[in-house]
Formats: sequence, C-alpha cells, structure tokens
Amino acid sequence: MRISLRLQRSGIRLSRDRAMYVCICNGLTDKDFTRAARAGATTVGQAFGVLGERPQCGKCFGCARQCIAEARLDMAQENIQEAAE
Repeated sequence: MRISLRLQRSGIRLSRDRAMYVCICNGLTDKDFTRAARAGATTVGQAFGVLGERPQCGKCFGCARQCIAEARLDMAQENIQEAAE
C-alpha cells in the first residue's frame, strides 16, 4: 500500500501482514477500509456503512479516504491487467 511506503520513508516500518489502525474510535484498520472499498464503497461514509460502524470524531477521514482511493486504484489496475490477458 502507498501509505506503507510513505511511512517507511519516514522511518516507520510496516509489514504487509500487519494492519495500521485508521479509526481508533471504532478500531478499524487500513485493511478494513480496503475491504470496504473492494465491497463497493467509494466514500468514507459508505465504508463505515459496509463495515457496520458509524464515524465518531472524524479525525480518520483523511487517512480512510486515502485507503479507499488506493484500493480503488489497485482494483482498476487489476481489471486492466485481466483485460489485457
């Protein structure tokens, strides 16, 4: 994930096996928001709905939005690769 790459450049190491908490209020991780995007969520609000949660303080919206955008980009790239095969 691109977030992981940015954090690694900052000196923070993340494993692809590990999840990064995005929404502390609901205990949601980057993997949760990626899963929601793969289920069709295109906005943070939709992602919370897919995940069966409600936003609380809203401080996670920027990072959650980025997780969703990156997941959608990854899905689009996968679709292009499949179409090329």
